[in-house]
Amino acid sequence: MRCGGTLPIWITELGSTSIGGMPSQLEQAEFAFKASITAFGNGVEKFFWYDRGLDP
Repeated sequence: MRCGGTLPIWITELGSTSIGGMPSQLEQAEFAFKASITAFGNGVEKFFWYDRGLDP
């Protein structure tokens, strides 16, 4: 890459805990929606949602 070039922006891990029911599913959905809209609206190319609750 040349000096001053641009690289794509990726958000590789973003999530919200779902352990213990806090925050609620609605609050998690609102967070996911707002975070992704904000990210894509600011030039993020890829966005990966992470849910620790699915880990073995």
